[in-house]
Amino acid sequence: MSAIFLKLLNMSITASLLVLAVVIFRAVFKRVPRFVTVILWALVAVRLLVPVTFESGISLLPSGEPIPQDI
Repeated sequence: MSAIFLKLLNMSITASLLVLAVVIFRAVFKRVPRFVTVILWALVAVRLLVPVTFESGISLLPSGEPIPQDI
């Protein structure tokens, strides 16, 4: 049960960081076409719906999970 909660919490944290990035992007680039903002919000929706985590060395969250499973 706690593993499911931690997975859901990690997905929510990464999605909230993605929402913050989209909001900042929209504030900086006000004159982008409408379909670009729709695509960005679609990425947020996919992040919230799909329980897949990608790991990258160049990411702000390299492990993909802000809270480790072994706490």
